[in-house]
Amino acid sequence: AVVRAVSALRNRYFVVRHGESQANVLSLIVSSPENGTTQYGLSPKGAVQAQIAGAHLRARLSDPPIVIASDFKRTAETAQAICNAFGIAQPRLEPRLRERFFGKFDMQSNTNYETVWAKDRRNDAHTEDGVESVQSVAQRALAVINDLEEETHGRDIVLVAHGDTLAILVSAIIGHPLGKHRMVDFATAEVHELTRISAKPKFTPRQILDNSPLGKIGAVVSAFSRPGTRPGQHRLVTIPFSHFCEKIRWALDLSGLPYTEDCHPPALHIIAGAQASDMTTTTTPILVCPDGKFVLDSTRIFEYLGELEPTKLGFLPGTIEARGWEDYFDMVLGPALRVYCYDHLLDNKDLCLSFFNRFTSRVEALISTMLFGRTSGLMRKGLGIFPENVARCQQDVRDTFVRVSQALADGRPYICGDTFSVADLTFAALAYPLLDVACMSPVLPGANMPAGLRAFSAELLATPAGRHALKIYKNHRPVSADGTIAMHVLPSNRIAPAVTVSLGAIVAVAAYNLVAHI
Repeated sequence: AVVRAVSALRNRYFVVRHGESQANVLSLIVSSPENGTTQYGLSPKGAVQAQIAGAHLRARLSDPPIVIASDFKRTAETAQAICNAFGIAQPRLEPRLRERFFGKFDMQSNTNYETVWAKDRRNDAHTEDGVESVQSVAQRALAVINDLEEETHGRDIVLVAHGDTLAILVSAIIGHPLGKHRMVDFATAEVHELTRISAKPKFTPRQILDNSPLGKIGAVVSAFSRPGTRPGQHRLVTIPFSHFCEKIRWALDLSGLPYTEDCHPPALHIIAGAQASDMTTTTTPILVCPDGKFVLDSTRIFEYLGELEPTKLGFLPGTIEARGWEDYFDMVLGPALRVYCYDHLLDNKDLCLSFFNRFTSRVEALISTMLFGRTSGLMRKGLGIFPENVARCQQDVRDTFVRVSQALADGRPYICGDTFSVADLTFAALAYPLLDVACMSPVLPGANMPAGLRAFSAELLATPAGRHALKIYKNHRPVSADGTIAMHVLPSNRIAPAVTVSLGAIVAVAAYNLVAHI
């Protein structure tokens, strides 16, 4: 099957992997129609995930979409939850979107996936052990897209299917080698717009640190500085100006829980993230608990804090509607705004370093300064900062502000009605870098904002959504006596400042040489 280029598709497609299934909970491969269509539906957690996916799409789309799903029980139940969000009776079930058949591994442990995927990488036509070939999955899934392109145009279409099926379909459409389909990944019940998906190599934190100069730099940083923290308190690992980190800082400030913030500049946050999460992730924010356990991802941290402080944070994690908006903002607004802002900022080294290095250790600040040329280039590459994508991201930000403005058009005081919710907090926090929020000046002063950002900021502030974000900051963001946010940061240097500066300078030069080959 041959499909049109992604840019030429006549419909807009959203792809959703099913919510967590009973098979996922049991670590079981369920790939045969005999078992998959009648058994192993969604787990209780998966049912909630599916409802949130429906709420996400309901927040994002103006009109009800066409919903098409694999006829397996777990995908049909996920698709039905999405239909319920729009008042659609039921999804269209499509056998060609079924799970890939895993042959002799069906009803066996999901550890066998890796065996099959390794063979996929060598030969995308293989059918060893009775496994359906990657080419076969691509052919049947692409046929669904081709039929839809002939059948209708100008519609929003949601396809609900399985991890391998979607990864192979997307690989085929974007021209990625089919055998390397695992470079396209889908978490349970995540909503993705087809034209925004890309294939990326996957490395564990250990692989990143062991096979790049970051490992050596991390050893040096650890030798000259330590996380600022107080015994018995939570520690929030951040890039201090990050809008995703501000989302959690805001919730912590509302909770009244004592915590310290462990701040790191971009790129070097990879080292801190890996160390704080026991080599689980390289991203921030990370909330390290007093007992040493850690919570990853802003949404999961919200859930944790809501359980810990139900009185002060009773709005967390929130209703299904509010969590759907949160998911929409997390998946679309946050990443898009990051790309757009960095595109305007990374050309100005002095401006970037003025907030990159705030609240970080002296050694990290020195290394960040010395390596800025390298790290800014890597950031542009890693985040996809190129003209076409920047333009798409700017439009994503505009579209999100339009959707929020439409939600507020009936005069309601908050996005989901009469009550402040996780939707309002998330929208305001993720939008703050473009809105010149005065109380955020400790981490991101807006006075020297580039002209392009100022113009876009003025455009957004003129919308009901922009005014709403500022109102939420004014009415709901805890601030210190001077009207700015309080930064709970402790000194993070083990040795005297003069020694740190001299040794750090030597380290920075050495680090620069280490990454010269990148």
